[in-house]
Amino acid sequence: MNRIKLKEVAELYGSAEQLSLEDTLYLLLGQSVKAEALQALTQLGATDLMELSFEEMLALGLTKAQAYKLKGAISLTRKFQKGAFIPNMVIRSPEDAANVAIQYLQGMKQEHFVAMFLDTKNQVKHFETIFIGSLNASIVHPRELYARAVKMSCAGILVFHNHPSQSLSPSPEDIDVTHRLAAAGEILGIQLIDHLIVNDTGFYSLKEHGLF
Repeated sequence: MNRIKLKEVAELYGSAEQLSLEDTLYLLLGQSVKAEALQALTQLGATDLMELSFEEMLALGLTKAQAYKLKGAISLTRKFQKGAFIPNMVIRSPEDAANVAIQYLQGMKQEHFVAMFLDTKNQVKHFETIFIGSLNASIVHPRELYARAVKMSCAGILVFHNHPSQSLSPSPEDIDVTHRLAAAGEILGIQLIDHLIVNDTGFYSLKEHGLF
């Protein structure tokens, strides 16, 4: 990435949603961030980056000040994620989940794949962005998703993602990912309740359309 001034980065992209992960980190951490550290963080991806400890950030080459900035940004992101739904809200229908999903993903310029982890009463126990980018089966792997569900003793998972094109038609990759997640959930006894595709105004339920 060209080492242009941070002001020029912001002016070039105009809004945070249009920044790549690398550019977002550069904007956050400042021009003094080491190229090696920036590359290592970018290669982790958004999901694994969210799980980094302070010590791991230092080991990757961040200064203490940069690590504090990144931890603060992660903490703020988690607060926004939790604020996207009412604690212990119950998902009784695809519409219930879609109302949250549309609000959460409205205006996003990249695809976000998000999971709701539910208890036996279909109450939301946890809400997390799993992946940002084009959806395919090699990236959204059942192992990582259900590992989280097992750790939290969840009974079910509901996933959703957006199409920045505003199309609600499922792609072959969308259907493939859904089948893989449903099959894994059946083996583990953790039901895949639904997979929603959303845009700024509506949604498409793969479950209601008999696609898994």
